[in-house]
Amino acid sequence: MFVEKCVMTTDNPQSKMIIFPEVESKIAVIRNLEVIADADVADLFGVPTREVNRVVTNNPEKFKFGYSFY
Repeated sequence: MFVEKCVMTTDNPQSKMIIFPEVESKIAVIRNLEVIADADVADLFGVPTREVNRVVTNNPEKFKFGYSFY
C-alpha cells in the first residue's frame, strides 16, 4: 500500500506534512523553485504524460496560479 511508505515530519509541530519518498525523489530545484516535471507526475499517477497535460489544459480553474508553465 502506498501509504505505508510515507514519513511524518516533526520539524514544526503545527504542520503535519506527509512526505512520500517517491515524490520527494522527483522534486528538482530550479531557480529556487521546487518543480516536478510533467513526465514525473504522470509516472507517479501511472498515466501517460499527455493525460496530465490534457487535464491541466482543460481544467485550469482546478490548479493554482503557477502550477504549470510552458
